[in-house]
Amino acid sequence: RRRTVKSVELKGMEMSNKRDVIIMRGPSGVGKDTWIRHYAHNYVIFSSDDYWWKPVSEYQAKRSRNPVEYRDSEWLEYAFEPMKLGQAHADCQSRFLNHMIRNTANTNSRIVINNTNIHRWEYENYVQMATIAGYQVTIVEFRVETIAQLQAIAQRNKHHVPIEVVAKMCYEFEPDANAIVANLSI
Repeated sequence: RRRTVKSVELKGMEMSNKRDVIIMRGPSGVGKDTWIRHYAHNYVIFSSDDYWWKPVSEYQAKRSRNPVEYRDSEWLEYAFEPMKLGQAHADCQSRFLNHMIRNTANTNSRIVINNTNIHRWEYENYVQMATIAGYQVTIVEFRVETIAQLQAIAQRNKHHVPIEVVAKMCYEFEPDANAIVANLSI
């Protein structure tokens, strides 16, 4: 069952359960990845973004107009294809479910779902699957409340999402009354 704890200051937040799922929510650029690095660095992370990272040569990486990263001894390029968004989310859910199945007997399984999850329906399947599998689910969301915050996150988002798209995410964002509200680090 979901926690109903609310907090704007997350320092020292500790998960009591050894079988946790944290579901991150918020528009591109709000700091979900930074929050994970600080508070959930030892968790297994699933993200639809993983679908878009493709291996490329160093030569291609240096000439790419898309975001690139060097991870695990290889160059990766982020090549977003909007027409495949449904496939990316289905892939993320499938990997999440398979991980839970493989770790059924593991009493120390900690997972993060790191997607924008702007609408509640976008993460409800994760909540249901995790709850059935005996995980404690915590929703962590970032709320953008000012134009200055919108401008800041639009500038810093690592996937080069246009400000118009980020603004639409902020406008359509459906707050979850049971979520922990994280501070924007702006």
